[in-house]
Amino acid sequence: AVSEMSSLIGVMRSFEANQKIMQVHSERMAKTISELGNPN
Repeated sequence: AVSEMSSLIGVMRSFEANQKIMQVHSERMAKTISELGNPN
């Protein structure tokens, strides 16, 4: 049971890290798109 808990915690941590990466990526994409839309 302990090993299952620790592996579950590991999965949750990697999932949270993945979410953070995706959030940063989508923010960068939105910034790039808005900059392309405004040729100043």
